[in-house]
Amino acid sequence: MFYAISGINGDYEAYKRALKKLKFQNLDDIKEEDIMNEEAVISTLEGEDVLYVLGNIIGAGKGSLKILQDMMSRDNVIAVVGENEYRIAASLKALDDHIRSTGNVPPQAIMDRITSMLGDGLTEVVEEFVKLDDDEREDIVDYIDEISEEAFLEVMMARRKFVLVHAGIRGFDPHKELDEYEVEDFVTEPADLDKTYYKNRTLVVGHVPTTEIDGSGRIVRKNNNVAIDCGCGKGGRLGIYCLNNDSEMYV
Repeated sequence: MFYAISGINGDYEAYKRALKKLKFQNLDDIKEEDIMNEEAVISTLEGEDVLYVLGNIIGAGKGSLKILQDMMSRDNVIAVVGENEYRIAASLKALDDHIRSTGNVPPQAIMDRITSMLGDGLTEVVEEFVKLDDDEREDIVDYIDEISEEAFLEVMMARRKFVLVHAGIRGFDPHKELDEYEVEDFVTEPADLDKTYYKNRTLVVGHVPTTEIDGSGRIVRKNNNVAIDCGCGKGGRLGIYCLNNDSEMYV
């Protein structure tokens, strides 16, 4: 099955509950004693799911980097960049460069300036990041760089076409190809759910929690748009949208 989530905001426990609820698996889930067992491998792959994560993976929760580390270990978790990842990428790269060149975390005054610029929601991420070793920091920087190149995804499922982005599509033009937009066009401006972006494709978005859209804290469908950020890490739940059958789950 193919699922989409958005707005984990560093809530590692919610992320793990989602994987458990979906019985999500890939090759990493094969037991060591079965790794050379062809039947066990085939059985796992036949049941392999795909999870699309539409940004704001990291946030105020205390497990942002653990989520990223888990995601990067799974070949069937595919992410697009969110506003939080977009905002923090350059800062994490600069911090990594500084620690590598000096062997030390920057002075507290500089750390305070960085966290003040990023805002409270990303302070915890910075504090977690500087505690990692060189290899772990490099992996995180590289992974955020990698997903920053994926600002949108186009998916065909059950004869339906989907466009998956973090926020909306700034400056939308129905005659414009998605790869003609800039990354920032997909991460900063919320989708207008009162607007039909596509007649023949479903736009799936996050960015604005549905607790702020209609107060429901549930997945919202409107005008061929699906808003799936249900406020996880902000007092709401983590919504899980199934592309195969338009169903939804929550943890």
